[in-house]
Amino acid sequence: MALSRVASRAAGQADQVVTRRAIFFDRDGVLSVPIERDGHTFAPLELADFKVYPEAVEALRVSRQAGFLNIVVTNQPDVASGKITKSEVEMMHDILRATLAIDDVEVSFDASGSDARRRKPNPGMLLDSSKKWNVSLEASFVIGDRWVDMQAARRAGCRAVFVDRRYANDPRPDDFDHSASDVLIAVLWCVAQVSE
Repeated sequence: MALSRVASRAAGQADQVVTRRAIFFDRDGVLSVPIERDGHTFAPLELADFKVYPEAVEALRVSRQAGFLNIVVTNQPDVASGKITKSEVEMMHDILRATLAIDDVEVSFDASGSDARRRKPNPGMLLDSSKKWNVSLEASFVIGDRWVDMQAARRAGCRAVFVDRRYANDPRPDDFDHSASDVLIAVLWCVAQVSE
């Protein structure tokens, strides 16, 4: 009798899979300062040029305190083109991990123009992360500064938050749920959505 109660309790617990919320952060232009050249922005290629936005520290602290996982999802095609090595990119991510409350970093090293499933605007990094961390994508947010971030959010079923850095020559997305001037303001909006 006692054994059957234990078995039925265990079965019930297996049915109650707890899912989590995440905020997926683009890297360059959201958490770290991009290199600007001729009105366009680029990922830094030198470790000395890799700088974290000051407000990112507070943003990720607030996000984690609100119960979100903080996951970076970044395209780094300069590895495929030979402009930077994978190990140099990982050193930049070590700086992010040491500075910010980050739970994970997902990277696409696929070349620019590639339609690889993990390269944004495709949602592969979000889908893989969702399985790894048991994240409900419908309850999660993507914060990015480009149209590819907004499209990846849409394709994964997340809400999309656009950090508008007012780049001179980079196209502005037209499909997102909210716009903010920096990552902290973006995070505060996300937190407010789940607190209502």
